Amino acid sequence: MANNNGAIIFPSQWKNRSALDYALSVNAQLASHERIANGYSLSPFSLVNVFANTRLVLPSPNGATFTLAVQQQAQVLTGCLRNCEAVANFAQKHGKGISVIPAGKRWNDGSLRIAVEDMMSAGAIVNYLQGRFSAEVKATLAVFRV
Repeated sequence: MANNNGAIIFPSQWKNRSALDYALSVNAQLASHERIANGYSLSPFSLVNVFANTRLVLPSPNGATFTLAVQQQAQVLTGCLRNCEAVANFAQKHGKGISVIPAGKRWNDGSLRIAVEDMMSAGAIVNYLQGRFSAEVKATLAVFRV
């Protein structure tokens, strides 16, 4: 949503002082990891009216951690139900071996929870891709089509 409006997003995996230090270092605002009445947060609703060229650090221990972990080895796209076709089309034009990974959420105990909406979004992206799919990818497609 923020990218749609032309905001410039900087992922940060930490929700502590280091995220604030990072925001200051890139001349950006730090979104709250809590839903707040005024200002930006990780809630998509808070980003609906973000202005173009707003520089914003999003402290997410889930998606940002994944993005930062693989960005040196691969181009990372983030997709959802809203942009699934555009993400699939871009990926298909710019890559051959495409991985679609429902990022999920890391709980405080370190365990991973992949929600139904994560699987549905991954399946929605796969729905627009051409090629051979692994059993895991076919599972995301089945969740999307249910």
